[in-house]
Amino acid sequence: MDNSIIEYSNSTQMREVEEIPRIITSLIHKYDEIEKVAENALSENMPDSILYVGCGSSYYAALKSVYPFLTELSTIKALALPGSEALFLMENGGFKQSSRRKGLIVLFSRSGETGEIVSIVEKARKLHLKTMGFTCSEGSFLEKNVDYAVVFRDCYEKSTYMTKSFIALTLMGIISSLVILDRIGVYRGTNIKEELRELVAATESVVRNKDKIRSLAESTINRELFVILAPRDLYPIALEAALKFTEISYTYSYAMHALEFRHGPIALLEKRDRVQVIVLSSPNDASFPYVTKLVNELSDQGFNVLHFSSIDNADYKLDLKKKTHILSSAFILPFYYFSIYRALILGFNPDYPRHISKVIRTI
Repeated sequence: MDNSIIEYSNSTQMREVEEIPRIITSLIHKYDEIEKVAENALSENMPDSILYVGCGSSYYAALKSVYPFLTELSTIKALALPGSEALFLMENGGFKQSSRRKGLIVLFSRSGETGEIVSIVEKARKLHLKTMGFTCSEGSFLEKNVDYAVVFRDCYEKSTYMTKSFIALTLMGIISSLVILDRIGVYRGTNIKEELRELVAATESVVRNKDKIRSLAESTINRELFVILAPRDLYPIALEAALKFTEISYTYSYAMHALEFRHGPIALLEKRDRVQVIVLSSPNDASFPYVTKLVNELSDQGFNVLHFSSIDNADYKLDLKKKTHILSSAFILPFYYFSIYRALILGFNPDYPRHISKVIRTI
């Protein structure tokens, strides 16, 4: 084993990733509060549109949270935007004229102090739009100034990177979406608390088998570009994974919807030896036959492909018995380990990131 892996195996970043199963367990006890806050947001005036907003990893949490509205074909219009784009939208005259009291803005922020989020809350108040916020920071601007807030302080990290906070914010957002859909009679899913317990088991399995991920990191260490492909509601996970490869191991990486790789990026064929393609899939999803076909096609063309799935012959197998909005969140945990191990092998210390601030308060 590389000496850097030995030296930093107990880094703050690694310890916080390994806390994720415990954080999900704590979130089970938080469920009743999340449900009550979501119901309170509906009690005054049922929203006809919901805007989910976050920045960086928090935006990917927002994007993952909006998917239940898309897959369940809700009558409520739901959209996720990065904080900057939401802010620009709210400054548009047409938006101001068309905004109504029945709109709800759901904001995600680990610190509750992010510059764009603060500005959006202030503008929403002037437009008489209801706001709901999810944060890890007690006493933050977000908690004090939105109409409805959930604070889950257990998920706040000492480290700069969002890992366990991404999981927590994502799950809180998904739970609130499912509660809203249930109340309007659109979604009748399985018991959410039971799904969270299944997610705990799945993430514990990842932690136990982290040596497998380290082996993948070692075998791909000479790749210069990581391309992460995922369909449907796994796409926000791919975005978060690509961001972590960039933030933690300083590796060029980007995410795409799975089948979009053939529409342009296939031009990388000439440099395929330098490219690592990672494909996410779920066998219980309508996209699965097409995604597995893509895996085979790219492998036949000579690309280096890793397949992350719950099928037996996957390069990395997740212990998932079914696919749900909540359980698919487990896909991100292997990538946290992957990016950390890659950084360590390359000689970077994940506890001391370069050029990255924990909280960005300015716009």
